Amino acid sequence: MARESLDIRDDDAAAGGEAVSGGFKYSKEEVKEQRKATLEFLKRVGKSLFTGKDLVSVSMPVTLFEPRSFLERVTDVWSFAPHYLRLANETGDKVERFKLIMAMAIASLRQTVIARKPFNPILGETFEASFEDGAQIFAEQTSHHPPVSHYEVDGPNGDYHIDGYAAWSASLKGPNSLKGHQTGPINIRLRDGTEYTYNLPYLVLQGIMVGTRVLQYEGVMKFRDISNNLECDLAFNPDKAGGFFKSLFSRKKRAPADTISGECKRGEETLFEVQGSWLSHLECNGKRYWTIDEVKKSTPTLVDNPLPSDCRYREDLIALKSGDQKTAQKYS
Repeated sequence: MARESLDIRDDDAAAGGEAVSGGFKYSKEEVKEQRKATLEFLKRVGKSLFTGKDLVSVSMPVTLFEPRSFLERVTDVWSFAPHYLRLANETGDKVERFKLIMAMAIASLRQTVIARKPFNPILGETFEASFEDGAQIFAEQTSHHPPVSHYEVDGPNGDYHIDGYAAWSASLKGPNSLKGHQTGPINIRLRDGTEYTYNLPYLVLQGIMVGTRVLQYEGVMKFRDISNNLECDLAFNPDKAGGFFKSLFSRKKRAPADTISGECKRGEETLFEVQGSWLSHLECNGKRYWTIDEVKKSTPTLVDNPLPSDCRYREDLIALKSGDQKTAQKYS
């Protein structure tokens, strides 16, 4: 699927003639294929969705789906964990470690801009996989209403441990945009016991029916080094956030919407500033910690002989992977 960053004005990028600057732009071919199915879906469900109803619980056309369960999709946010957590374990500098944790999280966001929706997991459904460094991944759907997934990642030789839960919600913001959010903490523990936690920002998808389809992340990612009292609130689209975050930028021209900025503090002391773009790079006091395409991402490998509850055995996923949309829709 073709993907590109939108760093210039695109006057048909949003409904009502409003321009969009920044964010992730999807290919026209991908969008054209999906809009027909989306229109039929909106006709079927009527006006109820425009009242803020959660889309997660609504049955949708299978043509809008990718052949993965959300349990597998959630691993995208750890795409760079093996790389950055190895580096974090190799340094004893507490502040440097904190920078590497943030770089891991921001780099992984770029892997989440997938046009198609994952399948909702069934209660008790599981997913097992591993990273190339030997880390073992396990996820399970622990609640159906509301949908909640718990997960654990055990690094090799006790090098790191990731755990937490993910609850996903999505609702329409009018007929042409959608707001979605994966809530729940992501907790990390390194080999020496140092603990970190952070959350994900929410996303806004514009151009569902007309105009250029653009995904933007907004809100604040709160990073915390629990063991060493370090914290950083990283704002997405700081011009929109206003206040303190906007003051970090002296430029007269509005910054692209994919801009991120924040400060790392220990108590009242400011240790370093963070700036960049979730699409391309992250810098701490001007030093680059992540540049797109320069760091190898990790892709989970399915384990042999998983539990019978593993999502790979779902009939709808099997059907969609084989191109049988009719059968996939029947099971969904």
